[in-house]
Amino acid sequence: MSMPSFLQSQEWESIQKRDGREAHHIVFGNESTTFFKHNLPLGFFYWYCPRPEIEDAGAFLEALAGLPGHPVFVRVEPENELVTGDRGQGTSNLRISKAPNLQPRETILLDLTKSDDELLSSMHEKTRYNIRLAERHDVKAEEHGGEAVDEFYKLLSDTAQRDTFHLHPKQHYANLTFSHSQECENVIFTAKYRGGIAAAALVNFYRGTATYLHGASNYELRSVMAPYLLHW
Repeated sequence: MSMPSFLQSQEWESIQKRDGREAHHIVFGNESTTFFKHNLPLGFFYWYCPRPEIEDAGAFLEALAGLPGHPVFVRVEPENELVTGDRGQGTSNLRISKAPNLQPRETILLDLTKSDDELLSSMHEKTRYNIRLAERHDVKAEEHGGEAVDEFYKLLSDTAQRDTFHLHPKQHYANLTFSHSQECENVIFTAKYRGGIAAAALVNFYRGTATYLHGASNYELRSVMAPYLLHW
């Protein structure tokens, strides 16, 4: 079994609560998972469960009846495929949504215990070239805390407008950087070029895994390939 997802951690629950969402835990057998309440117009709502690891899918589906209120639907985006078999009343109502997932359907997991040479050799030749190009342009990566949220959000807003994707409210990104513990920390990284920010990323560190959550770049500085060096 892989490491538990940050999206099922106590830290993520505290972030969601600061975002104004209610959390609810369900227990099934020896397992438990957390749902978050997403409000809809006209007083409607749904319960959302991001990235749970579920071994007993039948017991999990039966436990959904314990969610409070009258949600329009329940949405689950599990770490693993739910294999239900014939167990559980109501499993015939389980549907694969055609709506876009809130979390990525596919991700890449990279072993960072490998040497730099091993990691670089596994990359596409063009990727290695772009990293070296950014180094020749003297792009520098820096680490920041919550004090960089304003600059990060401005660059993220420009990127969202250019690439047509939706943003969370600015306070959500501030809540992310505010939340940290011995097991969990969210860090803003920037790639600087001639004193300006050419690219930025918000990365979560949780139990030995670093997850790239949000990223942005300055289109006018695209030729210096800052995102490549930032990620590297």
